[in-house]
Amino acid sequence: MTQPLPAPAPEHYKLLIEPRCIRRGRFLRRRHDYPIQNAPFELILVATNWGDRVFPGATISGVEFSSGEGAVVRHFFSPEFATGPLNPNQSRELVIGPASTVLQGGVWVHCVVRPSADTYVVDTFQRDRGTGEVSPSGSFNEWGDAWFVQDLAGLLQARTNFWLLIIALLTFLQGVFGLGNIAHFLIHALGSFFVWLGHLLGAGT
Repeated sequence: MTQPLPAPAPEHYKLLIEPRCIRRGRFLRRRHDYPIQNAPFELILVATNWGDRVFPGATISGVEFSSGEGAVVRHFFSPEFATGPLNPNQSRELVIGPASTVLQGGVWVHCVVRPSADTYVVDTFQRDRGTGEVSPSGSFNEWGDAWFVQDLAGLLQARTNFWLLIIALLTFLQGVFGLGNIAHFLIHALGSFFVWLGHLLGAGT
């Protein structure tokens, strides 16, 4: 009697995933490491082949972020996203979608990683944004990592403190050098900047 062939051993691939966001300013949309509370942003996941051979691709689904296990506030994204094949150390940005959150401080980002074949296993990795160290997430075919949402009140207070510091510095300089001297210095510095900028633009034509 013919014995059934043993199931093929699973092939393991390594995938590093990092959360990022695009924040919308007054005039520009810029990439940042963290979003701001109650401010609109687009969630991005950056997928990087962390292995030494071609990553065959996977589908990212069930993306969500929340304040932790059993959280009441949870942001879920239903679409699926394909990483496509990736060469070693090659990255691909996956724009997950727009969001805005009342959460602040530490949050948890999670997704499911479905390999392109049943015999593949994806070992996921995460990066410590403080040290840059990359470590296993402790899961396969899924990924999770801690993220951070900047407190809006704290950010506004920091901006207020900055402008108060500028006003205090100008008041001090006015008392020491006089308002006329400060204005003359600023005009001279601004003129020098535009002269330098003109030379720079002229050299590039």
